[in-house]
Amino acid sequence: MRRWVIISLLTALGCINYLTAVLLLGLRPSALEDVLSDVPATSTPLFLQAREEQTLRFAQKALIQAGFNQKTVEELPRSHALEVSLTWIRTANPYPPLLAEFSSNYTRQWSFVSFGYLGSDAKLHQITYYGGEADTTPSFLVSKVRGPSTEGGDYFVGYLFELSREVGPQPQTRTREGRVTSWRPPRVMLDSVRWRTYRGGSYNAREEITFTLLATLFEVFGIGLLAGVRLYRLRRLLEQRDA
Repeated sequence: MRRWVIISLLTALGCINYLTAVLLLGLRPSALEDVLSDVPATSTPLFLQAREEQTLRFAQKALIQAGFNQKTVEELPRSHALEVSLTWIRTANPYPPLLAEFSSNYTRQWSFVSFGYLGSDAKLHQITYYGGEADTTPSFLVSKVRGPSTEGGDYFVGYLFELSREVGPQPQTRTREGRVTSWRPPRVMLDSVRWRTYRGGSYNAREEITFTLLATLFEVFGIGLLAGVRLYRLRRLLEQRDA
């Protein structure tokens, strides 16, 4: 009976720790479709662009499901004057860059899609996703700057940005005589940054397995230590009563 209890406990801890590792690694489907589906149909779509035709069709389908007119979505322009450039977004990204950002060998390995719309608050809202192979991921379970092992592509990373900026007339810079010298560009607000990872071609689950084993061993040690302390105190209490 005790053996089955131990086996059940180890199995439960192992499963929980594995799922925790998957969560910490960010191994989950892209949030792009969910975000696009949540865009209010009362908004005014301004542009939709993508690096690949398949990604463009994916985004169009999500917007149509959100309630936008199919013809309107399919005829959206690929750019807009207020669009936040990918260069700005990459610079603002607080997480590790993609290899495609600084190596020409990886330019074919990244995807990109960007959608902009005018919200009910009269601001431009932009949703941009890009992803591909990276030297590391935001998760602490993946070692930083892995060197030669990077080219194996265990994990790829994707980033989802939600941005906004004012649309109306912007404050002007004037001289003492009142002459306009320049226009201040609309300030870009980085509302949120999400990330997720997905398995590469040489994926071996090393991070998940290592974390699961170490976490389970640590937990078993902790449970054993607490049980030992409790048993020791119980024995001391019984000895004091007998004395």
